[in-house]
Amino acid sequence: HKFLYDQWFVSSPEPFQRLVHQGMVLGADGRKMSKRRWNIIDPMEVIEKYGADAVRTYLMFMGPVEQEKVWNDGALAGVNKFLWRIWKVAEQYVHNEKNDLVERALHKAIKWLTDDMEALKYNTAVSKLMILLNSIKEQKTITKGQLEQFMILLFPFAPKTTRTIWENLWNTTDIEYTPWPTFDASMLVDETIS
Repeated sequence: HKFLYDQWFVSSPEPFQRLVHQGMVLGADGRKMSKRRWNIIDPMEVIEKYGADAVRTYLMFMGPVEQEKVWNDGALAGVNKFLWRIWKVAEQYVHNEKNDLVERALHKAIKWLTDDMEALKYNTAVSKLMILLNSIKEQKTITKGQLEQFMILLFPFAPKTTRTIWENLWNTTDIEYTPWPTFDASMLVDETIS
């Protein structure tokens, strides 16, 4: 890019606004993965056991993107349960009546995830999706439209799961081409505080 800039083919000296160095995933023993130490995680074995979406979501949930993270099979199993709970919500809790508490939780999640995704805070974005799921399970209801917005928020982390649920909701458009949801600022304020 710098060569092209020197030759007047591009207009900027740097192609990126900022550079983020990704942290390393360490073995379960907290050391760098190595065949010599026998602490390597075989990605194909893990994907066969939990699925690619669970592994992908777990990798983003492990911690800040720029820090080193220690592999934890228990935490991966927890993320896998989170994705299965989403399937359960999609199968059992879709109703026509809109619940105000779920609507408020959804708008808060949209605001939080929009901010977190721009700041590359994927770990906190996943945790906020978990908070949203807990709100839905607590109320035991969600409308089709609310579930669609939830799937759009989850799509960057678990594309296969969300695409399948999206298609099961009889959507004819691809989820990839659906615009990111926007939040209503008036829905971010709680009516009661205890």
